[in-house]
Amino acid sequence: MFVTNRKLCKDDFLNRIHQLANGKPHAIMLREKDKSLEEYEELAMKINNICEVHQVPLIINQNISVVYVSCQRQ
Repeated sequence: MFVTNRKLCKDDFLNRIHQLANGKPHAIMLREKDKSLEEYEELAMKINNICEVHQVPLIINQNISVVYVSCQRQ
């Protein structure tokens, strides 16, 4: 399982998520605590789309409402 921390990522964060998801980890956990709820929701939707393409589960580690929003907006 990979746990995100975009501050440690020196290249494009979403591109790195694509690369990680392509390796088929058991899951990717979105853990970005410094984002507002709206920013977190937006990032969750983008990462959820990537995870779906690669059939990798996404674990939301912030707010249960984000899970609902990211699933509903697809």
